[in-house]
Amino acid sequence: MKKLKYIVLTVLAAALFIGCSSKSDEGEKELLHVSYDIAREIFKNENASYEPWYKENTGTAVKIEQSHAGSSRQARSVVDGVPADLVSMNQFLDIDMLYQETKDDPDGSLIPENWYTLYPNNSNPYSSTMAFVVRKGNPKNIHDWSDLVREDVEIVAPNYKSTGNGRFSYLSAWAWGLKESDGDQQAAREYVKQVLGQTILQAAGGRAATNAFVSDGLGDVLLTFESEVNLIARDLGDGEFEVVVPSYGIDAKMYVVVVERNAREKGNLEAAKAYWDFLYTEEGQRIVAQSYYRPYNQKVAEEFADQLPTLDLFDVDEVFGGWTSAKEVHFSQGGSYDQIQEELGNNR
Repeated sequence: MKKLKYIVLTVLAAALFIGCSSKSDEGEKELLHVSYDIAREIFKNENASYEPWYKENTGTAVKIEQSHAGSSRQARSVVDGVPADLVSMNQFLDIDMLYQETKDDPDGSLIPENWYTLYPNNSNPYSSTMAFVVRKGNPKNIHDWSDLVREDVEIVAPNYKSTGNGRFSYLSAWAWGLKESDGDQQAAREYVKQVLGQTILQAAGGRAATNAFVSDGLGDVLLTFESEVNLIARDLGDGEFEVVVPSYGIDAKMYVVVVERNAREKGNLEAAKAYWDFLYTEEGQRIVAQSYYRPYNQKVAEEFADQLPTLDLFDVDEVFGGWTSAKEVHFSQGGSYDQIQEELGNNR
């Protein structure tokens, strides 16, 4: 049954991409990159530079196919058999799932146990933080986290429990509550409850939240990644939206891994590893910054300091004891999110 499930998922993955891919040149390598919802643009930009770079350096053509949806859902699809060569996610636990849930497989785990040591900075080549998009002129005068809980403010966000994007916003709000109350957990909880009470839509993913805010006109403020808010302000709405970067935020790390078992079986292991090597080069890091993410390379970060200003950022490990603890306390069944939603009379 497991083998049949793998075959079915492989066929589905092939069907997904056949409609958007032209026939490959003979000898061309094809890699499948499975990633989180709003990373389409950054990796489209990386691919445009990596593909000719790889051909020039190896003499072999390569084509990267992209798949994007909610981070946890994407990770689950790879565990269930979608034959990804490359995975990037916005939560450590989503990538670690690829090891934890396949480590006892007869064919071995999809990725090594020490996957986060295989690339610099714990396989974290870039990061982001949470920011706000408001409408032209900022009519509700939203400037920081404290403004989100006014009764006249309506919030749109990705789902706070089930999406990586939404979890970062939820934890950012909780940390703001702790900061403003000198570490009082109950005060932080009350603040988050107010934020949830002002949230009129929790979308299935980051891009769905963007579409609801931009195209459907819902809400006064959109909570999402800094990269996404800048993309909206630059490319959408012809000046109809403005970026607000709050004074305090989360250091939202993004992680990458080669799915070694799949890549090896497909003859793509060297090309897949070279992809992440390229992401860490100055050229790859410059594309990161041009896509409004915060690069690991400090030289490149300094070049883009005006676009990506230094902020007061906290780490999940320091405030919440790491992602495992944060998930258990806040996002597990019956955790703080579920409790607050029940108190508000909302469906989970």
